[in-house]
Amino acid sequence: MVPPLSLARKPQYHRIERAKRKALEPRDFCNIWIEKLYGIKPDERGFKAACIKELAKITGTGYATIERNWGADFSDRPSWVPRLLRREHMLNRIREVVNLSPDDLDELDLDT
Repeated sequence: MVPPLSLARKPQYHRIERAKRKALEPRDFCNIWIEKLYGIKPDERGFKAACIKELAKITGTGYATIERNWGADFSDRPSWVPRLLRREHMLNRIREVVNLSPDDLDELDLDT
């Protein structure tokens, strides 16, 4: 998809496109977001369970499937997962920066 000319000239557009193509492994994603989302630090009880729960929510994969098939360090995850996690990471960062509430998201009409 070719962006509109006005958008393609903006350097941030290309920076975002490059970032979308980078991988973010499940362990790294969890180390960044689980404490922020669930209040559980990596060395605390429940961290891995919260990580699996979040990965299941993002990927649409069952909790038990992730727990059983992705390996202790998630190294056996499907090949598409790191790119999806990079995009989720980017969305989470945008939410943090603009401090969007659920009501704000409703007004954005993201379904169109």
